[in-house]
Amino acid sequence: MRYDDELLPCPFCGCRVRKLRTRLSKAWVAQCDSCDAGPSFEGSRDEVVAIWNRRATDGRDARIAELEAELAALKATAPIPPNSTELAPATPWYPDDSGEWAEVPEDLMEMPAGLSPEALVAVLTENERETRVYIRADKEAGHWNWRVSPNLGVRIVAYKVVKP
Repeated sequence: MRYDDELLPCPFCGCRVRKLRTRLSKAWVAQCDSCDAGPSFEGSRDEVVAIWNRRATDGRDARIAELEAELAALKATAPIPPNSTELAPATPWYPDDSGEWAEVPEDLMEMPAGLSPEALVAVLTENERETRVYIRADKEAGHWNWRVSPNLGVRIVAYKVVKP
């Protein structure tokens, strides 16, 4: 018995000629006349039509949007693990949340203005920020080479005063 108006095209070959029939067991099955595809399911006519017409893409776009929103929320709150290929967060990474870190401008070629050479400072290098691996070394501000080549990956990108 044909129910062409109820059944979607075959999900495998796209054929529009499908049939919905009962077996000897009186259970219904759907089958493609072209490639003989059919679900390995028998049931009521309505159940078989629903299964045949179900597609992997049903609700896909809504689910994708839901998952993308969830991922964006996670990225906004979760730290990026070391050696991650993800993009860096919009705010710079610091080894602690003290709020005492000061960024060093890329073009700075001397100790930051207002910083005493005797002040004890902790510095964060470009490499440490990229790898999220911080090796703390508190030294006097005058000790640090504020002019190191950025090509070496040891350019100081931030500092905090530990003891003025």
